Amino acid sequence: MTVFQVGIDTTFICFLIDEEVNQTPEKMRAHPKLINLFAKHGAKSMEIGAKKSDRHMNEQQRERRKTFIAEKDAFQQRVSIHANAHRAEGGGTNNMNGLLAE
Repeated sequence: MTVFQVGIDTTFICFLIDEEVNQTPEKMRAHPKLINLFAKHGAKSMEIGAKKSDRHMNEQQRERRKTFIAEKDAFQQRVSIHANAHRAEGGGTNNMNGLLAE
């Protein structure tokens, strides 16, 4: 059972990375059925996750979570701007090595 769970976790993490890097279903490398599966259940999953996490947090923890989310969003925006600039300069769309080295 552990091997099966590792496979599921790995598939999910790869999907999340694919989604973040490629940003649109047309550019993603995941199978269209997998994209549709996650899209179909995404909103409900987020709703359940938010309810469960809020139930166990005090006000200070909620504030830290808000700060973390804001910092994560700012980071993603900087990476996106940098990636777009890299692509505009003629860098490959799938080659992240140049971005990481800069």
